[in-house]
Amino acid sequence: MKTERYLRALARHHELPLGLASYLTVALQEFKYKKGTLVNAQELNDLYIPCIDSGLAMLCSKTIAGQEVGVHEFYAKGDFLPALPPADPALVQQAKLLFLEDTTLLALEEKHYTFLPKVLITISLIYRKISTGSLSRQINKEAVLQIKAGEKRLEAFWHCRPELRGRIEEKYLDRYLRLNDGD
Repeated sequence: MKTERYLRALARHHELPLGLASYLTVALQEFKYKKGTLVNAQELNDLYIPCIDSGLAMLCSKTIAGQEVGVHEFYAKGDFLPALPPADPALVQQAKLLFLEDTTLLALEEKHYTFLPKVLITISLIYRKISTGSLSRQINKEAVLQIKAGEKRLEAFWHCRPELRGRIEEKYLDRYLRLNDGD
């Protein structure tokens, strides 16, 4: 059943190669994280094309002083985690994934995707499309942040991501939308 859900999510980005379904029944792994778990984004590089099967995660980073948490993106069920943290090289070392709910990731482990080079080529194309989608979400976020009134900014966010309503703590949403930066 988990393979079907993963395949449906992949198929939203690219036509899937024949044989991928049977391959994934062997190669696909399940990774469970408890609510409040903080994982270094670099550790997720051992997983290939991780998809959130259930739960909610947030990509965040801390300031140098470690006092303020910056929020970069939210990922809910059906979302794929991007290949890399946000484009800013300074974030690569400090980017972390915080699980806001009990969360299950479905992903390929590195040892599995090296066995089938033909599938790997197609999977790499799919991941490029997923990463492009992640970049377009960041661009949309910047567009939302251009809205001057915080109220309108919040309204635009809920319009784009209605599935997150009632699942994100206000403090994280405020930081993501920069609602307390003197609108």
